[in-house]
Amino acid sequence: MSVAGKPRCPRRWHHLGLCHKTFIRAELEPGINLADAFPTTPFAASFAVLERVIAVKQNRETQTIKGIITNFRTLQSEFADDQEVTAATDTLRRKLLERNAKDAVAARAAVKPVVHTILIVGKKGGVSVADKDIYLLTDTT
Repeated sequence: MSVAGKPRCPRRWHHLGLCHKTFIRAELEPGINLADAFPTTPFAASFAVLERVIAVKQNRETQTIKGIITNFRTLQSEFADDQEVTAATDTLRRKLLERNAKDAVAARAAVKPVVHTILIVGKKGGVSVADKDIYLLTDTT
């Protein structure tokens, strides 16, 4: 992000109250990479929740396919003519896939918009300048 008008004084950036940074003109002119400047972001908590939900989903899917459904072939070959075993494996497969579908719904529900504000305040002599020099940028994703 670069600041239009190339300010004459340093700018202090407040990123969701997590940290404050002051940049001088020479840093602002080429633009600031906000991801580098603010490694702790308002997205971190939401991403952590999503990652946990996805991990549960993936672990269950792996267990379902590798640990259970793959072994149904062995059961079906051992009990080829047994309709009761066929019905039981069909029921288990359906229930396991239903559980996986619920996990997929939970993962989609865990994707939440993150609203954050970056406040850029002009500074002069350590004191914020008039309100007209305060820029408020809001990003909603």
